[in-house]
Amino acid sequence: MMRYQYDIIHVPGKDLNTADFLSRSPLQETGSNELQEEVQAYVDNIVQHLPASDERLIQIRDHQRKDPMLCTWRDQILGEGKRRNSKISNYADLSVKDGLLLKGDRIVIPKDLQQEVLKQLHSGHQGIVKTKERARISVWWPGITKDIETYVGKCTICCKNQYPKYEPMCPSELPTNPWQKVGTDLFMWKQNNYLLVIDYYSRYIEIAKLNTTTSEG
Repeated sequence: MMRYQYDIIHVPGKDLNTADFLSRSPLQETGSNELQEEVQAYVDNIVQHLPASDERLIQIRDHQRKDPMLCTWRDQILGEGKRRNSKISNYADLSVKDGLLLKGDRIVIPKDLQQEVLKQLHSGHQGIVKTKERARISVWWPGITKDIETYVGKCTICCKNQYPKYEPMCPSELPTNPWQKVGTDLFMWKQNNYLLVIDYYSRYIEIAKLNTTTSEG
């Protein structure tokens, strides 16, 4: 149509003797249905790829139904809640699929299973960062980040095997006679260099002023 010169003129319907097809064949409203279908397909895909067996998913779902807070969230997501809970507004990506409560692509873990899941997440006794990464692709509950930090920080095996931040202090062996073993050090005070000598046996200290700190001196 680019090669034609044309004018667009509005003609009221009452003046049209023969109605054109476009004006009498409106499109059906499919926007909301298409969005709902896309959301449903997304949730279905998440459930199919969850890192848990069907039996485990059923177990988690049953425990979710016994958790008062999760029951409230589930009812409100499904439109069965009597009034909107302000806390759920912070978790807009919550959804329900086959009765299983999800947050994005992560399973929402009820309160009574959280310690068990923490143990599974930390089963390889990896650090806090790695444990958080495992949780980030599989499970969620309110406060999970802090719970992971606390759990890993209190792990007895990790605490026992972790590298010490500082070398342990070793007590020195006590000599049998004075001046048998001494410790020395150099220090500066008021622009002057000094040599400090301490007797390990008596803890007696000698200090001498130095003119130079080189080996030649």
